[in-house]
Amino acid sequence: SNSTQFALIQENIDKIGATIHYIDDGVDTGPIICRYKISPYGYKSLNKLIASIYKEGGDRLIENATKALESNSRLQTVEEKVPNSFYPGKYGTKAVQVASEWRLRELSGDWPVTQTAIEKKSNTGPKRWEYRLPTKLPNGVYIFLYHSLTDSTRISQWERSYDKVSTNIECFREQINFLLNEGFSPLPLVEAPNELIRGHPRKRYFVITFDDAYSNIKMVKECLKSKGVQPTVFVNGSFCEGVPYFRILSSLLKDNSGGTELVQKALKNRAPEIQWSRDPLTLFNQTKDKYISGLIEEVVTESYRNLIGNPEELSCHLDSEALRKLEEVGWQIGNHSWEHKTLSSLTSEGVKDAIEKNDEFLKSTFINPIEWLSYPNGLARHVSKPVKDWLDENTNYNGIFAGGGVNLISSRTQWLRISVANPNLQQFRRQIRQSVRASTSVLRNSSSEGSII
Repeated sequence: SNSTQFALIQENIDKIGATIHYIDDGVDTGPIICRYKISPYGYKSLNKLIASIYKEGGDRLIENATKALESNSRLQTVEEKVPNSFYPGKYGTKAVQVASEWRLRELSGDWPVTQTAIEKKSNTGPKRWEYRLPTKLPNGVYIFLYHSLTDSTRISQWERSYDKVSTNIECFREQINFLLNEGFSPLPLVEAPNELIRGHPRKRYFVITFDDAYSNIKMVKECLKSKGVQPTVFVNGSFCEGVPYFRILSSLLKDNSGGTELVQKALKNRAPEIQWSRDPLTLFNQTKDKYISGLIEEVVTESYRNLIGNPEELSCHLDSEALRKLEEVGWQIGNHSWEHKTLSSLTSEGVKDAIEKNDEFLKSTFINPIEWLSYPNGLARHVSKPVKDWLDENTNYNGIFAGGGVNLISSRTQWLRISVANPNLQQFRRQIRQSVRASTSVLRNSSSEGSII
């Protein structure tokens, strides 16, 4: 039953079932005669699912044993050398049971169930949270998302215009020091699954991540190294080759005389079904909220070229050489898709191409990417069934959101992340507590087996 629980926790649905194998000197390493998969969909309790697996396994064992006796010969095997996958009883903790029950219950809803619930809880409004925020933070994996880091003493035009996702370097350092002083331990992202897979984590860990690989994040390389922090940078290959994120260009056009009018006119001509605003800030937001894959990028880039100049001269993102230098000092490089297109706007083939093309590019530039995917834009509505289908086919990959929440139970496709902009320390602490409140509330309200908090 432990193996079923761990398969659910890791969202490896295709590995749930019964295996008939010969016994050798190892533990669960004998040559495999056959495998029988059991679909967990439709089961409302873990015990019923495990009972079905035992029944199927027992029936198949008798069936194969009968064949061997009748033929008086060794049955043909489908796999000879099998790696150990034994889960001792000591790993079957209450936390593992509750986590697996929750993952099983998720299967009855539309993915991503957890992320959707976290976002809903987080958006109930600050006044409602005021008297219920936790004062004690539980053990867990707290993953923080940053984008651009800015130094007010030497800020560029694009950094000044695109300040929506920027964090002042002094605020960033203050936040890192706060986490360390509060007893959080730094953790590389790739080690996060190991801290949760056996149950409730031993301590409070924090992970630092950066999306979009902005060129200014390298200024904290020495600072983070001195504090034992190994961040992960999620990279878009097209940005790495010199093409800026269209939102940067859109922000520069917003602040440039005639820019909004140029973009609005082009969008009105090419997508007349949408009421494109003439207000600079509203139109800037519409390019994300009313996103049309490919079209928005083309219009914004063309408008920038016509009004301002060559966008590639901005040098907003780290190139391959800079990424390799960060990798050499312990930074990890992850997948953020090829062009940062919202994955929910793409077909199944488009999703596959966006992820795999980026992975191939990174490897071709002698970068060793970790098998983690940061969903562009990062909310539940920005992913879709084709994304989940790809992840189900590539079970070595983890997927991570950016819509808040703290990781209290293990996951694979729904890692939670707190997106940090430019808050002061008090706001930063509050943001953490809100994510804790949302996560614990979702798990407590959804668990029939008890709380792991």
